[in-house]
Amino acid sequence: MSSIRPVALEAAVRQCTRSRPSPAFRNALHRRQAPKPHTQRRCYADGPGRPPVPSGLPERATVFAPKTRIAVGVVFISALIYSMVTGDKQSLSADIPTIAEQDTLRKRESGITATSPMRLRMEALIKAKQREIVQALEAIDGGKFLTDTWTRPNGGGGISCVLQEGKVFEKAGVNISIVYGTLPRKAISQMRVNHKALDPDVESLEFFAAGLSLVLHPNNPMAPTVHLNYRYFETANADGSTNAWWFGGGTDLTQAISSTKTNGGIFFDDLDESEKDQESLFAFSSTCLDAFLPSYLPIIKRRKDMPFGEQEKQWQQLRRGRYVEFNLVHDRGTAFGLATPGARIESVLMSLPLTARWQYMHEPEIGGREERLVQVLKQPVEWVE
Repeated sequence: MSSIRPVALEAAVRQCTRSRPSPAFRNALHRRQAPKPHTQRRCYADGPGRPPVPSGLPERATVFAPKTRIAVGVVFISALIYSMVTGDKQSLSADIPTIAEQDTLRKRESGITATSPMRLRMEALIKAKQREIVQALEAIDGGKFLTDTWTRPNGGGGISCVLQEGKVFEKAGVNISIVYGTLPRKAISQMRVNHKALDPDVESLEFFAAGLSLVLHPNNPMAPTVHLNYRYFETANADGSTNAWWFGGGTDLTQAISSTKTNGGIFFDDLDESEKDQESLFAFSSTCLDAFLPSYLPIIKRRKDMPFGEQEKQWQQLRRGRYVEFNLVHDRGTAFGLATPGARIESVLMSLPLTARWQYMHEPEIGGREERLVQVLKQPVEWVE
């Protein structure tokens, strides 16, 4: 027979063994351990009469109301068995490890492999891509990124890599974050609009979120700013099993933002089992990440040294102002990051430029390049057929 006990039973046993002995138990234990000069016999009786004590022996001790004590003991044992069978939800749930604790144990014992949970594989992917991208950007700029590693009290953490006032980039940030937490019922209800697998009857759900976020603001206004984000989200049941999951992300050029967010790129969100299986969507996200450097590096190399004047620089500052507006007011990733308990504001707002400009009711020159760009942004063009 297996010696492994169910989780609920194991937790109940630990709960019992941790409980402090009652005063009656300690007194009885003390009497039992005390030296006994004579053999003592006990007589149990509920009535007033009892057998006589033989001469030469100490008076026999009488247990008060033994049948009552037995009845109370039976009730106590019954309650204990019932608790072990049905489970004291409040105490037992505290003994079930969180998904953060489970993942820490998995990484320590076996590392991250192709058979690991998707959340760990996504974590490994974004860490590897962050290193690759930072090395490539340092080679272009000649400067070094500041690396800031941080942890979260409930599990997870992140690595923020930021370059400021470089030769090519005024500001460049490449961040990864791994977040473990708990979704309240209100958040679950909101997410069920796109994810019906979420259980609507629970008060809370554990969640995991991992993502890589990148924003590059070049010095030269002729070079486009670029934004990238790829992420994975998962919720867990009380026993640690996966409840729901989905992928999201995109890459886009954000040099000039007006009535629409970008003038070229790819974007997707809420991709789950209703679209494709998990492995296919993970491969899709990986392919998108792999395509970033081969796509953007030729653009920045070609444009980083192009000539420009004060008019182009002012236009760049105005467009950055609109970027900040969109990022703080409309961007879902920024909103989620700021609303997450224990949010690290420095990392969430890493994407903002060092400098920007807000000018009341600014209108570009009629017929100029800036005015033509605004028209394109207001009426997006299908660049790829």
